[in-house]
Amino acid sequence: MSPTSFLSPPALTQWSAVQLGTESYYVRPRVEAVLPASAPVPTAASRVIPATVIDLEGEQISLPRVQRSIADFLRLDDVFQSGFINGGYLIVRHSTPATQCVPLVQQQHALGQQQVETSTRVLSCIKDQHVPVDLASYLDEHDLLLCIVASDIPLAQGPYFAVDRRLHQAWRLYPDHLGAFASSVVPDDNTDIPRSEDSPRFTAFQSNAFAGLTGSVAVPSRLYFKQTPQLPLNGARISLKDNIHLNGVETTLGSRAYTELYGKQNTTAEFVKVLIKHGAVIVGKTKLSAFAGAELPPNMCIDYFPPWNPRGDGYQGPSGSSSGAAASVAGYRWVDYALCTDTTGSMRMPAAVHGLWGVRTSWNSVSMDGVVPASPSVDAISVLFRSPPVAAVLLESMNLRDVPQENWPTRIVYPSEWYTADNQAQHGITDKFVSALESLLQVKRTELNFSEEWARSGPQELRSNPLSQCMKGTAGPVTSWEIYHSFDNFRAEYQAKFGKKPYVSPSHLQRWKSGEKITQEARDAALKKTQIYTSWFNREILQIDQSGKSRTILVAPIGSSQPSYRDLSEHDGQVGGKNPAHGPTAAVSMLGPAQIIVPIGQMPYESRISDQREYLPIVTSIIGARGSEQTLLLVAHQALQLGKWPAEVLTGKTMYEVKEDKMVKPTISNL
Repeated sequence: MSPTSFLSPPALTQWSAVQLGTESYYVRPRVEAVLPASAPVPTAASRVIPATVIDLEGEQISLPRVQRSIADFLRLDDVFQSGFINGGYLIVRHSTPATQCVPLVQQQHALGQQQVETSTRVLSCIKDQHVPVDLASYLDEHDLLLCIVASDIPLAQGPYFAVDRRLHQAWRLYPDHLGAFASSVVPDDNTDIPRSEDSPRFTAFQSNAFAGLTGSVAVPSRLYFKQTPQLPLNGARISLKDNIHLNGVETTLGSRAYTELYGKQNTTAEFVKVLIKHGAVIVGKTKLSAFAGAELPPNMCIDYFPPWNPRGDGYQGPSGSSSGAAASVAGYRWVDYALCTDTTGSMRMPAAVHGLWGVRTSWNSVSMDGVVPASPSVDAISVLFRSPPVAAVLLESMNLRDVPQENWPTRIVYPSEWYTADNQAQHGITDKFVSALESLLQVKRTELNFSEEWARSGPQELRSNPLSQCMKGTAGPVTSWEIYHSFDNFRAEYQAKFGKKPYVSPSHLQRWKSGEKITQEARDAALKKTQIYTSWFNREILQIDQSGKSRTILVAPIGSSQPSYRDLSEHDGQVGGKNPAHGPTAAVSMLGPAQIIVPIGQMPYESRISDQREYLPIVTSIIGARGSEQTLLLVAHQALQLGKWPAEVLTGKTMYEVKEDKMVKPTISNL
C-alpha cells in the first residue's frame, strides 16, 4: 500500500503578545529589517528580544549622544521604556557606508587622545567603527549588543522586538478599562487577500493578555512617525465610531444582529481613507448605542455593555450615541482623536458629559460614503479631542479649510430663549466666556429672542403664528422616518437569511415603531418646512450673504452640568433633557451649520456614589455658517487664551487640576 501523500498545510495566522517589565506589547508581524546571521544573540532566555534603534546620521557615536536619544525617547513616547535598553540590541543608524556585519574582535585603538574599545558585544555593520570605552562599559552594564548600520536603511527610530534576528515594531497594549472599544484594530500583515494602497486592510485584535479582565488596545510608538506636509497626521492615533466601515473589520453598529448579517467589511469609509493616506493610525472602533440611536444605561443597552464615563465619581452616564468615542478621548491619553457621527446630538451630548472639545462638521461637507446612515438629512461627521491646536490639522485633512482671516466674526448672537434658569452655575461661567469673546472680537453680544425675531422678520404668511407652532412637526417626522427606513434593507436581508426578525432593544424598537407610522409624504412636508426655517435662520440670524459668507457666530448651551447617574433612569426620577424643534440641539441638526463644543469649566457636586465632592464638566458651543469650522475653533481657542483659561482638558476624573478641594477655574479678571 503506497503511503498517503499530504498537501502542505497553509501557514497559521499568528500574533505575539509579550510582557516587558510591567507593560504588555503586541509584536507586529511585519518584518522591518533582518539582522545578519553572524549577529550573536543576547543572553536573555526569551526568543523575543527588545531592541532600540537610534539615528545618529552625521554625528559621532558617543555615550552622551546615545543617552540623550534615550532620554528623549522616554520623554516623548509612551511606548518606549527602559526595558528596551536592557538585555537586547542597540542599533545605531550611521552615515558611513555599510559592509558585511561581523562581530569585531576585542581590541583597543588610539583615536586621537581618546581611548576606544571594541568587544564581542559590538556588531559592526560598518567598516572600521570604534566604540569609546565609556560606551562599551555602558553596553556591558546593560547587557546590550551594539549594531551599527547604514543610515540609508529605512528603519525608524524607536523600540522594536527581535524575533530570530528579525526586527518587528513594538505596539503597546493598553487595557481598555472603560470598555470604550468594540474592538482594537491593527494592520492586517498576515492576510493573503490582495492589498490595495487605496484601502489598506485591518484586522480586529482581541486580547486581554497580561491585562486582567479587560481587553487591550494596541498602539505603535510615536517615534516611528514624523509629520511632513504630505503626512500631516503621521502617527496620530484615532478611534472610529463603530458605524464607520474599516476594511477587514466588522461594523457592529452596536447590534449583534447587524454584525451577524454583514460580517467583515471589505471597504473603508472614504473620509477615513484620506486620513490614513495622511498618516493617521486607526487604533480601534468604539462602542455606540445600537443603530446610532439613544440607548442609555441602566436598562436600554442590551447587546453590548455601555462604556464608563471617567469623569466625576465614575458612575455618570456616558450619553450617546457616540459614548465610546467620548470615553476613549476623555479617559485615555494614548488616543488623540475620536471620529464619530452626530445626528440629533450623538456627539454633542457625549462631549458635554465628558467635558471634551468637539466639532460637528457642516452637513454634507465630509463624505458619508462608507458610514452607516441613521438620518441622512441631518447626519454629520464629527470629531472629539482634548486640545484645539491639534484638531486644526485634522480638520484640514478632512478638507475643512476655511480661512479665519476672511470670516473673522463681527457679531455675537446670544439667544436668550435658549438659556433657562435651571443651572445658574453653568450660565454664569457661560456668560464669562461670552465676555471673553466680546473682548477678543471687540464687539458686544446681541441678545435675541428667536420667537420675537420670527414674529418680526419671518416669512410674511407665517410670522403671525408662534415659532414653536411653526416648527412643530419638523425635526421629529424627518428623523423618525429616516431612522426607521434607513434600515429597511437590513431587516429584509436578515429575515431572508435567518428566517426571523433581527433583535432590536425595546427602547430602539419604540423609535422604529414611531418612524414606521410616519408616511413619506409627512416626512417630505416636514423637510419642506425645515427648509423654510433654514432660509430664515441663515438670512436673519447668521446673516449669510450671497457669497455664502457670514460674520456672525451664535453661542448655544449644551448639556445641563447636573449629575446623571448611570444606574438611574427617568423612571427613577432622573432628569431628562428636552429637545424642542427650535431648541439648540434640534435646530443645529436641521440647519446643518458648523458647530463646536468648547469646554469652559467644571462644577462641584456631592456624589451619592463616592459620598464626597466630585466635579462635572461645563461646556458651551459656538455655531457658525456652513464651512466655518476652522474659524470657530480659532475664535474659541483665542478667547480662552485671552482670559487665561485652560484650553487643553485632562483625561480622567476632572477636566482640570483640582487643588486644595478647589477647582482651577477660568478667570476673566484681566479682561
